[in-house]
Amino acid sequence: NGSSIFGLPLSKGEGLRGTRASVLLVDEGLLISKEIQESILRPFLMVNQQYEEEKQYKDAEDILIKQGVLEEKDRISFSRNKYLVFSSASYQFQYLYELYKSWIQIIKEKEHIPGDPTYFVARISYQAMPKVSFLDTTQIETAIAAGQEHTDHFQREYMAQFSTEGASYFNPRKMHECIVKDLEHPVVQ
Repeated sequence: NGSSIFGLPLSKGEGLRGTRASVLLVDEGLLISKEIQESILRPFLMVNQQYEEEKQYKDAEDILIKQGVLEEKDRISFSRNKYLVFSSASYQFQYLYELYKSWIQIIKEKEHIPGDPTYFVARISYQAMPKVSFLDTTQIETAIAAGQEHTDHFQREYMAQFSTEGASYFNPRKMHECIVKDLEHPVVQ
């Protein structure tokens, strides 16, 4: 079908401007800042890759609707560009949780209008996976045997639970607030 799959090195993302995609998969989304996701990655999806084909169908459908052969509700629906974020859960003060909550809010409150973006969110604990699946449980079993099942890290990584600031010696929220954000100054290159 002429599609291409390519991976891009992210770093600060500046060299990626102008890249276009119809499906953008962001792996380990909790490690990608809000600034990079919103100002560098999401603009990849600005261009409708099917514009010419979609316009041809729309023009033909307009004629059929005028002739009374077709109704508005029967128009062909074209797929839209897709933004997919995969990740372990994060702390509740991080952008991934903000994104998760906003998508859940949209799903709960918004009445779907054809052509509008649609949203899907899944939080899946290792416990919900079938016994025979792609999941290799060796690391999970090792962590449980070491008594780590109730740690914040285990809850986020294996149980898909967003955690609060936790019981760390250093407060993770305070440390996060002290980091210079991506695309902000001062920056050392």
